[in-house]
Amino acid sequence: RLLEETESPDEALACYEQAAGALPRAPAPLIALERLLSRLNRWPEAIAASLKLQKLVPDRGKLVTARRRVLYARALLAEARADEALKQAQVALAEVPNLAAAILTRGDALYQLGQRAQAREAWLEAAREAPHVTALSLDRLEGTGSTADREAARRFAQDMIEREATGITSWRLYAWMADDALRRKDVGEARAWVERVAD
Repeated sequence: RLLEETESPDEALACYEQAAGALPRAPAPLIALERLLSRLNRWPEAIAASLKLQKLVPDRGKLVTARRRVLYARALLAEARADEALKQAQVALAEVPNLAAAILTRGDALYQLGQRAQAREAWLEAAREAPHVTALSLDRLEGTGSTADREAARRFAQDMIEREATGITSWRLYAWMADDALRRKDVGEARAWVERVAD
């Protein structure tokens, strides 16, 4: 850890690997190794370390591995490697079903691959599974410029409001509906939604 703090990551990695080899039943060295590999964006190696962690701490290891796969998929998307990103997102979901970040990333990969209807469904599924990602899903649907996506977003927002979404999710939905009404030049409806945000 001292080597890691003094910006000697390669030496720190060597120490963590040595510790993991010396203490094969101890999760701590693997956790430290996996975290440093993640910090260095060495995703395949981080995933390999977290897979070893799964053998020692199955539940935590699965969640860590799935999250690292999502981060790896995001990096692949940034490089326009959508096919590989989609595979990582799907494997993450096989490890941890209903992981919202993985569902969103699957949608992003599908969108990059030109499968827009499937991408839209994935984004909406993520928001249904985890209301805290509602804003991210709506932002993606808005960003496509598609009338069909905007209609789907409106129906979703209305459905969430009818289900009495609360907290940050509720005011984000009201604000989105106000913006949508303004785009349709319905000032009265927009004002009503703004008032709900204020309340």
